[in-house]
Amino acid sequence: MQRKTNQGVPLGGIYKRTNVNFLLHKDPLGFDHVSIVDFINNKLAALDLDYTNKIFITGGCCHFIIGIFTSDNVMMDFNIDFIQHLSSSKIGIKLDVYGGEE
Repeated sequence: MQRKTNQGVPLGGIYKRTNVNFLLHKDPLGFDHVSIVDFINNKLAALDLDYTNKIFITGGCCHFIIGIFTSDNVMMDFNIDFIQHLSSSKIGIKLDVYGGEE
């Protein structure tokens, strides 16, 4: 995939590997107030899924990384429709769970 500036101007050369991160929210989200499936679906709707597909077919990968801070039991339900939507979008999920006292 060709490199580009933030303004979309093509650059020469390619990188063997590139990591890109985007912050989806600033403050922690509460499980009691926010559905993680709805939150991710809203973010998916804003993405250029043709671009994520290009990343995938050229050997790259895209993930939503979900950090969970808890001292209690946490259950997350990713229904089949949600999983299929992620799969067709070529996007995975990584869970990073931090347990114990704050």
